[in-house]
Amino acid sequence: MPLTASPYPQGPWTAFTPMISSQSGAITAYTINSARYQQSGKTVIATVDFTVTTNGTGAGVIQMTLPVQAQSSASTLFGRSGANLKMLCGQVAAAGTYAFVSFFDGSYPAADGARLSITIIYEAL
Repeated sequence: MPLTASPYPQGPWTAFTPMISSQSGAITAYTINSARYQQSGKTVIATVDFTVTTNGTGAGVIQMTLPVQAQSSASTLFGRSGANLKMLCGQVAAAGTYAFVSFFDGSYPAADGARLSITIIYEAL
């Protein structure tokens, strides 16, 4: 059977620089290791890998800006913490420009030196 066109984005990967913050308190320092996205029509796939150098007083959930504004909160967000391989999950804010990330159990995923790798699939506005 011949292959058909993929339903996933096929365009070039584009670099972007997300802003990382916490729901409460403040993350003192972080480093973006890589961040890029593809968009095909209204489908966006973004990957972000970053290290929280100094967590400071950060708590709650991680808030991360998106490369393209989202249509709704219907999204898929998954990832892992590099240090302990704990699963990350979250969602995109409806009609928003942020994604919210926590550990699978709802706990705060950042600490000094934590490396987080995240993939998000969502519909653009």
